[in-house]
Amino acid sequence: ILHIPTVTPPSALDEMRLLSLIAKRTMSQPPNDSPNMDEALICEDTVRCLVKMLGSVNDDVKAETLDCLTILSPEPVCQQLIARCGGVLPIVHIVATSTSERVLEKALICTWHLISTDESIRSVVHDADGLRSVLDLLYTDSLQILSNVCVTIGYLTRDEEAKRSMASIGGLEKLVATLRHPNAQIQSKIAAAVWNCAAEEHSRVTLRRLGVIPPLIALLEATDPEVLENVTGALWNMTIDGDSRSEVLVFGGIPPLIQVLKSQNSKVVENATGTLWNC
Repeated sequence: ILHIPTVTPPSALDEMRLLSLIAKRTMSQPPNDSPNMDEALICEDTVRCLVKMLGSVNDDVKAETLDCLTILSPEPVCQQLIARCGGVLPIVHIVATSTSERVLEKALICTWHLISTDESIRSVVHDADGLRSVLDLLYTDSLQILSNVCVTIGYLTRDEEAKRSMASIGGLEKLVATLRHPNAQIQSKIAAAVWNCAAEEHSRVTLRRLGVIPPLIALLEATDPEVLENVTGALWNMTIDGDSRSEVLVFGGIPPLIQVLKSQNSKVVENATGTLWNC
C-alpha cells in the first residue's frame, strides 16, 4: 500500500488492481475471518495513500483508486475515515472536471456511497458545490452515468440545505425535464428526488409552476413498483398544497391513483392513499 505512490503509473496501476482484488475479497468476508487484512485496509495510512492517488494525472490509475475506495465506502467506519483523510473534496472535484466516462462513473458511485448514510459528508459535498456539478451531468448521453447521477441527487436532496439550493441553482427545472426520460430506472430515481424536494414548501410551489404534476400523473401508469412508490410519494408531498391538489384533479390524476391502490406493494398503497386523502 505504501509503495504504490512511489512508482510509475504502469506499476501503480498493476498494484492498484491487486489491491482492489484483495479489498473485494476482504470486505466480502465476515470481519473475524481476516482481522489482520481488515486492519491493514481500514486504517488512515491506507486511506491517505488512496486519497493521494486521486491526484494522479493518469486516468487508469485514478479509476482503479476510485474502485478501491468504492469497495470500502459502503461501510460507515470507512466513510468517516475517507472524510477524515480529506478524500471527499478530491472526489467531488473529479465529478466536476473529469472527461473520462470510466473515471466519472466510479467517482459518482463512490460519492453516493459516502453520502448514503452520513449527513456530515452530504454537507461537505453540498458546500463544495457538488450538487451543482452533479446536476450538470443530467444531460449526459451515458445511461450508466445518468443512473448514478440520479442516485446521487436523491441522496443529496435528503438534506434541507440541498432542497433549498435546488431552486436557486436551476435544479428543479432539470428534475422536471428528466422526469420524462423513457427509462424506468431513471424515472424512479428522479421521482425520488422530486419526493425529497417537495417536502419543502418553496420547492413545492416552484415544482408545480414548472409543470411537475402532469408527468407524475403519467407515470402512475408504470408497472415498476419502485417507480410507483416514488411517484406516489412525490404526489403525496406535492398535494400538501391546494394548487397542486387542484392540478391533480384537472389533469385526471384521481382514477389512476385509485387504480394504484390495487398494488401488492404496501408503500405504493400507503403513498397513494395519502395523496387521495390530501385531494
